[in-house]
Amino acid sequence: SKFDFIFTSDLNRTKQTAQIIHSMQQPGTLMQEDFRLREKGSGDLEGKPLGTCEKMAKKTGTSIRSYRPPGGGESWDDVCTRSRSFMSDLTKLIASEGLRSVLVVTHGGWIKEFINAHVPSAKAANSSRNCSISILKASGSSTSHFRFQVVSMNDAAHLKGLSPEGGIGVESQPGNQEQDQGYQ
Repeated sequence: SKFDFIFTSDLNRTKQTAQIIHSMQQPGTLMQEDFRLREKGSGDLEGKPLGTCEKMAKKTGTSIRSYRPPGGGESWDDVCTRSRSFMSDLTKLIASEGLRSVLVVTHGGWIKEFINAHVPSAKAANSSRNCSISILKASGSSTSHFRFQVVSMNDAAHLKGLSPEGGIGVESQPGNQEQDQGYQ
């Protein structure tokens, strides 16, 4: 598929993926890094076992949504705010430039927060698999009236047949198809 524009997190693993996809696009396809597409920053807890933030939040009596890890960490509410800011700017760009196909290369936690903020009926769990693809269709005539429809979520079918030696090691499962449902 050809894209009018590619946005990527400024973290290395997404930049590498975006650069590979960008190299397959038509000359002149624009690609832009955006820090707002980053995964949740865990501050001093970066690299610690999964669940550490949740345990610390519980220990401090703070909800997991609003808990900010020490050392400059972010809360899930912070990630949601970044996703809303990015999508506000993106919908303005789509409306002003008439873009038809935009690729956003980002991280599972960001995707979860975006889906929960913009497609709340989808009730996205933080289950995005590495290298999975989620497709949303945007429609509307102005930035304040854009609606997002989930076409496919967390689809890893394109990884079928890849071996662990290839660096992926994922068994394919078809994505969750939720067509014909419009969400604000």
